[in-house]
Amino acid sequence: MGKLFHEASEWMVRLVWTNLLWIAFTIMGAGIFGIMPATIAMFTVTRKWKLKEFDFSIRKLFIATYKKEFIRSNIIGLIFAIIGVLLYIDLKIAEAMQGTFSVILYVFISFIILLFVNTVIHFFPVYVHFHYSVKEYMKQSFIISLISPASAFLIA
Repeated sequence: MGKLFHEASEWMVRLVWTNLLWIAFTIMGAGIFGIMPATIAMFTVTRKWKLKEFDFSIRKLFIATYKKEFIRSNIIGLIFAIIGVLLYIDLKIAEAMQGTFSVILYVFISFIILLFVNTVIHFFPVYVHFHYSVKEYMKQSFIISLISPASAFLIA
């Protein structure tokens, strides 16, 4: 019973520490510029845990990943933001239209937005696990989101 409590406590500390680092580095990056590298750093830490590697400094790995991925991840974040804004504008246009075609268009765009959100959710694990070009990361994330939509809920 004591060993179980000790192990559960260690996991709680790891998770809290990682989340505090994520919050701090997101804020440090002025929110908008911090969210992508901080999330990638967080997924890098959790990937190490999944690979049964526990003997490392969470803080050092997080900071090193954050610095290394700052520019590239923000470029990808900007691409995702542009796509998201365009989809939102399309949805608002479809909402303002009249007739049955507008309903069909609204439902179609809503489905595309759902696929987009699912792709963004899958992007982070793909990014820390593979070494691809930016285009390939997005393509693979999209394919995985189509194949396994239920996993998006688990990741989220």
